[in-house]
Amino acid sequence: MLATPSPLLLILLSVLCTSVAQVALKLAVPVIRASDPFLMTVLRLSTHPWLIVGICLYLLALGLWIAGLKELPVSYAYPFVALGVVLVTLFSWIFLSESIHAGRIAGMSLIVAGLLIVSRT
Repeated sequence: MLATPSPLLLILLSVLCTSVAQVALKLAVPVIRASDPFLMTVLRLSTHPWLIVGICLYLLALGLWIAGLKELPVSYAYPFVALGVVLVTLFSWIFLSESIHAGRIAGMSLIVAGLLIVSRT
């Protein structure tokens, strides 16, 4: 019999899924052309593999989030959404070659510090 994962782990996995989904959506964006009609853009995007991956990850994240909320107060769980800012920034740096400046690193450090405080209360 499988052990039930901790509710906090479910919340963290949900945040991880939404963070990866953001990168997947960004990878789908280059198929959009400003000159294309709206319907053509929708058709082009709807068949793009990265868009499909992003949507699937968002659906998985929703299921994980709901499962985590069954056991955790939303006031405890919701601050962990801020971890998505840190993860998306790191994933964007690693996979999209986006730059990270000192101010952003400082802000991410404050987010992590805040989450450590929240997680202990």
